Amino acid sequence: MKESQINEWIQRFGWERNPFNFRIYPGLMIGYEEEKERLRNSIESDSKFTLLTGDTGAGKTNMLKSIQREYSSHPVFYMSKPPVKDSELLEYIRDEVLDPGFISRLFNSYSLYNIHEPLNSAYSEDLVILVDEGHEASTEVLEWLRTAMDHIDSLSIVAAGLPEFEERLDEEVNTLYSRATDIVRLESLDKDNTIDLVRKRIEQVGGSSVEPFTQSALLEIYDETGGFPREVLRLCNECIITAASEDKSIIDEDDVKRVIDESSGETNNEGEVDGADESEEAEEETEEKEEMKLTPKQREVYDAVKELEEATSGEIVGEMGFEDYKSRSHAIRSINNILRRLAEQGVVERERRGRNYLYRPLE
Repeated sequence: MKESQINEWIQRFGWERNPFNFRIYPGLMIGYEEEKERLRNSIESDSKFTLLTGDTGAGKTNMLKSIQREYSSHPVFYMSKPPVKDSELLEYIRDEVLDPGFISRLFNSYSLYNIHEPLNSAYSEDLVILVDEGHEASTEVLEWLRTAMDHIDSLSIVAAGLPEFEERLDEEVNTLYSRATDIVRLESLDKDNTIDLVRKRIEQVGGSSVEPFTQSALLEIYDETGGFPREVLRLCNECIITAASEDKSIIDEDDVKRVIDESSGETNNEGEVDGADESEEAEEETEEKEEMKLTPKQREVYDAVKELEEATSGEIVGEMGFEDYKSRSHAIRSINNILRRLAEQGVVERERRGRNYLYRPLE
């Protein structure tokens, strides 16, 4: 589909641009007020280390950017990706945080073992470093960050990463993990905040309320995405592209379902399950599953599906329990996201039944 055709359709609603791109809008943080307040408390109470976790698309980057924006008058530095080597970490701290100037860089003898001295002189209080994608950091860098917190008096670090980042810290760098005064987990948005996210995104670009989405369409989007912000944006974007190609002025529940089915590739043009008769491909997929390494949480969910043989996400949560979550609804949204990944990886099969999906293990 031509970009000009999409733009013409967008302009019909008074939008300046596509509201559902993945652009970060720190001033447009929807939901997670309790989690954000906990981060504020950690920073303002001079906590040395705070851990922020969440699945892909839960809003970790937006949260960090929102915190940076809120504390713009303070020395708060955002690191989009952790360095791989300790030498790169030294360069970042020297050039971005300490910023000694070009001439000083030529003649100084800073190292990771003495740079705390000028930092203590430069920052008597409230030095905050926000580290995104913390799960990608090397053990070497994580260990130095722990040392830095001990020697740089005013330093507070907020590190964001996938849920397995917490487990890795506990196992590999427990001296850093044990310094976490708070562990903030981003689960997902609830139904009202999901709808509010769509509304605010549309209003951000000049639109009116949630038009062209109907209420039933937004509920379907919530059910499918589990309230994970990035998945909400992705599905909304696919819906408006389809609507533009068909020159539709309203996106209803059936439109959303059709987009979901088409994007999932679950059926071919004849409505049959793709690959049903392709025995060689099925054998290859079985071999891939045997070699696939699942995270502990994915393994737990998969084992529950195997135990039940066929179940909805709600029934799977009933089998597993939801003591680790705020509520049953939070558990269902989180488990839905894991199930979706397992389906994409070919570990489980899902089939729509009414408004729900049934999940089965693929042997």
